[in-house]
Amino acid sequence: MKKKLYLLLISILVFFASHSQSIDNVVITNPVCGLNNGSILVNASGDTPPLEYSISDGIFQNNNSFTGLAPGIYDITITDALGRFSRSSVVLAEDPELEIVIFASNAFCFGDNGSVNITSLGGRPPYQYSINNQTSIISTSREHVFENLAPGFYNVTVHDANNCSVVSQEFVISSPSPLTSTANTVNILTCDNGATDGLISVSTTGGIPPYQYIIEPLFNQFTNSSDFAITEANTYTLIVRDSNGCLTQQQIVIEETPITPTVSLNQSNATLSVNIANAEYQWLDCNTENTPIFGATNQQFQPISNGSYAVSIKKQGCTEISDCFLFSTLSSNVSPTNLITSIFPNPVLDLVNINLDRSIKFITVNLLDITGKIIQTQNYTNTSHISWQLNVAKGIYFIETVSKDSRDIHKLIKL
Repeated sequence: MKKKLYLLLISILVFFASHSQSIDNVVITNPVCGLNNGSILVNASGDTPPLEYSISDGIFQNNNSFTGLAPGIYDITITDALGRFSRSSVVLAEDPELEIVIFASNAFCFGDNGSVNITSLGGRPPYQYSINNQTSIISTSREHVFENLAPGFYNVTVHDANNCSVVSQEFVISSPSPLTSTANTVNILTCDNGATDGLISVSTTGGIPPYQYIIEPLFNQFTNSSDFAITEANTYTLIVRDSNGCLTQQQIVIEETPITPTVSLNQSNATLSVNIANAEYQWLDCNTENTPIFGATNQQFQPISNGSYAVSIKKQGCTEISDCFLFSTLSSNVSPTNLITSIFPNPVLDLVNINLDRSIKFITVNLLDITGKIIQTQNYTNTSHISWQLNVAKGIYFIETVSKDSRDIHKLIKL
C-alpha cells in the first residue's frame, strides 16, 4: 500500500513538472496628461490552458490587457487550468503634468509692439508653442518668446511629446496713448525800461507719466520742470520724455516784440482803445499833465469831454505810455455831471433804481469798486429810469453812467 501511494505522488510531481506556465514579458504604457490612461499587456505561456490574469489581487480575467490605470505599482498574477500561478510586479510612472507660466510685456511706446514669454513646466519635450492658434514653433526648450505682438488680445497653447496640451487664459498686450505736448509761449517784450523774459510753458498728455523736458539750446539735460524762462529770441527744440523713455519733440519760435501802445478812435461810439491786449491799463488826461482818470482802467475808454488823452500800459513788467491822442468827437454841449438825478435805495440790498434827468438814447451803466475797476456793466436804450440787479459782495462802490455827451458818478453802499 505504501509503495502504491509513493508511486502516485511521484506521478503527480512528474505531471506538474512536465506542465508549467510563465510570464514571458509585460508591455506597459505609462499614464500621461494627468489622466488615468495607463495600460499593462501581459504576455504569458503555458501548456495547460486556459490562462487567467489578475493585477493587484483583483478578479481574474481571460483578457491579458489592463487599461485605464493610474500611476503606481501593480502585482501581476497568472494561473492555469490546474491552479498553478506565476507572479511579477511592474511600475507605471507618469511625467509631471504639463503646466505653463506666461509673462506678457506691453508696448513701451505708442506704435511699438509687445511680447510674451512662455515657460513650460512638466510634460515631456519637445514642445509645440502656438499663439492664437496660428504661429506654431516646435522646440526642445522649456522657454519660448513670441515677439512683435501688436496691441490686442492673445492666448497661448503648448503641446508636449505626449500630446498633452495647455491653453493659457486670454491676456492683453496694451500700448500707451500717444505722447503729445503743447507749448504755450509768451514772446520777449522790449520797452523803454528794458526787456522782459519770454516763457515756454509745456502741457503733456499720453505716454506714461511723470514727464521730463529739454529745451535746446537753452538746456541740454532733462529736467522735471515744464516752465522755461526765455531771455533770447530764437528757435528752440522742445523734447519731452516719459517714464518709459518714449520721446516727442517740436520746434518753438520765441520772438522779441517791442511794446508800442497806439491809441485809436471808434467813431461809432466815441470810444478810444489801445492796440495791446491782456495788460494793465490806466488812461491819462494829457490836458492836466497826464493825470490818471478815475475808473479808466480798461483797454477801451470813453471820454466825457473833448481833449487829449493817453494810456499807460503795464505788461510782463514793461511799462509804456502812448502818445497823446486828440479827442474832439463830442459836441460843445457836453455835460460831465448831473445825468443822475437820484439813486435809491442807498444803501441797497440787491436792486438799485437810477433816475436820469432825461431819456437817453444809449447809455452804459458801470459798477466800479474803490480802485476804479469795472466789475459789472450793462447797456440800456431809450430810458430815463433804470432798475439794476447787483451781483456783488457787501462794500462801497461807485455807479458810473456814460452816454454820448454825459458822464456821472455816484457813491453806492451795498449791504
